[in-house]
Amino acid sequence: MKRYIFRAAITAVTGIFLLLSFVSCGKAGYQYNNLISEEDMSEFLEIMVSADIPDLDAKAVLEYVNIYSNGDFSRKTLVSGWQQTTKSYQKIYDYTNAINQYTKRKFEDINCRQAAFMLYHSFFQAQESEKRMEQKESRELPEYLEEESYKYEILFGRIEMDGTVENTVLNAWRSNGAVFGEGSVHLVSLWGVEDGLVINYHAGLMVEEEGGVIFFEKTDPILPFQLSRFPSIDEMKSYLLGREGVSDQNAVFIDDRPV
Repeated sequence: MKRYIFRAAITAVTGIFLLLSFVSCGKAGYQYNNLISEEDMSEFLEIMVSADIPDLDAKAVLEYVNIYSNGDFSRKTLVSGWQQTTKSYQKIYDYTNAINQYTKRKFEDINCRQAAFMLYHSFFQAQESEKRMEQKESRELPEYLEEESYKYEILFGRIEMDGTVENTVLNAWRSNGAVFGEGSVHLVSLWGVEDGLVINYHAGLMVEEEGGVIFFEKTDPILPFQLSRFPSIDEMKSYLLGREGVSDQNAVFIDDRPV
């Protein structure tokens, strides 16, 4: 009898440990930080310094972050510090609320590609062609980056579809002599297809850390800046592909490496 009770106890304890292990390993979601307090921005600055991002670029982006953190949407909606989501991609922000706050009191803002380029441009090289494309986004970069707008167009310009999304983007970069840096900061880009053109949906920067990666992004025009912590690159990719409106034909790159 005692033997059966002992076996039952062992079985119960084993079941509890398996359950705890499942809950721990199966925990969904990611951590994010909207960079709205001095402590948050100091941590972001430390990340940029450790990634060897030039002071001029770090300061330029922090100015935009500071402008946003003092805006109506930020002050009324966001909270400081690291927060936890429950899904691999979770719709956190109310765009209607954000645009309404913006129209009440407009402020200087940038989009995801502009924010990423401002921090990454010194790590990227390409060949400047005589025929320079003049898109609105590149013209809106800070004045000190005016001479590097061709890099922006090479990195994020629309491309005629030729085969797969992955090959289309890689061939366009190679034909322009694109060379991506091998430092500790990496450009992350998400691409898809619209009307026969391969377009950039989203871009941000990734820095590896012990136990995972940190991803910096401007989540969307008008919406917040965000640092996110993911346990792996695969989790970050799932997050990116969870964005609204991503076509079935897509590709995610870390620098020029498909993931």
